[in-house]
Amino acid sequence: MKKIITLSFLCGLLNMAFGQEHIKTTFSEETDTLVKQRFIDRYENIFMTKVPTRHMVKMDIVMNTGLSSDLKLSDISNLNYQMGYEFKVSPEFSLGVNALLKNYYTTNGGNGRIISAGLLGRWYFDMKRRIREGKSANNFSGNYLSAVHERQWELSAKLASSSKSGVEFGMQRRFLNYGRIDFAIGIFYQHYSDSTNRSNMFFQENRSDFAIITRTNLGLAFGDWKRTNNLPVCEMLRCDEFLGSQWKVLLPVLNLGPRTQRATVGLAYERKIGKTPLSLNAQIFADYYHHFNGYIINFRNTSDVAYQIQPSLQMRYYFLQKRKIKRGTGGNNLSGLYLGPYSDYVKISERLNQEANKREHLGAGFIVGYQKTLLRNGYIDIYSEESWNLLRRVPGTKSHIGSFRVGFGVAF
Repeated sequence: MKKIITLSFLCGLLNMAFGQEHIKTTFSEETDTLVKQRFIDRYENIFMTKVPTRHMVKMDIVMNTGLSSDLKLSDISNLNYQMGYEFKVSPEFSLGVNALLKNYYTTNGGNGRIISAGLLGRWYFDMKRRIREGKSANNFSGNYLSAVHERQWELSAKLASSSKSGVEFGMQRRFLNYGRIDFAIGIFYQHYSDSTNRSNMFFQENRSDFAIITRTNLGLAFGDWKRTNNLPVCEMLRCDEFLGSQWKVLLPVLNLGPRTQRATVGLAYERKIGKTPLSLNAQIFADYYHHFNGYIINFRNTSDVAYQIQPSLQMRYYFLQKRKIKRGTGGNNLSGLYLGPYSDYVKISERLNQEANKREHLGAGFIVGYQKTLLRNGYIDIYSEESWNLLRRVPGTKSHIGSFRVGFGVAF
């Protein structure tokens, strides 16, 4: 036995000593493209970039700045509802129309309604190149420059009408079979044609200005594209991947002009509690509104100013998460339907026609919503909350407030 081991050992040494002259060893390195290709496939499947489309009907929610509805302390806008139609006249150009219903809360605690109608022409400036490179088909998922004209009428006041014309830079994506996301920022020339006279006030009837405006549309789309059955949703939306925490930055909502300034910004941080379907979500929203109302009182211009700051702390229970993990349709992450206890602090301050008003709300209640992480750095969070005031209530106000928000932005 010892002789056999010794002989084998000597043969190994001889092979190392003399075999190197005859055996050439080479090394090579190949780049692993699996992860990159997997991301490209996800992108194409989610946003249907290679599905031809020439007609599209759109039903949207348009996110705008908005205060908690039950306080009704200002006329900061809330959600708008829009319908539209877009038609491709060539791979690069499209024409469209839209109609919008806008709800807002008036300074006297009532509700206002505005309707608007608009025309648009879009240039998808990189569409032709992407088609040539095999990255896209002739459809509506792309980046664009748009010319827009819109006219609106107020239904609940004597303010007659206004109009705006301008250009937008935007990013529109069809989402799966029926979804649509559209974010744009533009500069507009606005003209107001108002006619209101009161005994002690004079209203400036005609006024024009420029404004920078952002717009976020989220909704449904219907058209002439071929529907895809049995979509691998989990493969595309990363619902089977682990995610323990994330920062979330809301895409800002802005309307900046010399007559009116509106803004909504938001920031949140969410972290899972161990490997349970529970998480803690801390966030803060800030809404600001300033409007020159055109009245002259005692030879002085007057304006309406309001702001709201709303930090909140939520415990979220993703109540379908365990079932989805067992079925292989979901993962241990921060996506899905959720509900849980909720606490917030709301501070609202406003000055309407030189009359100041401040209110505070420290509340506890509940929240219900749906959150989804999109691709690498996107998220959407749709929720409604209700909280009961723990502070001494101001006469004439309700004991609880509720709000509905749609968060769409960047996550990391």
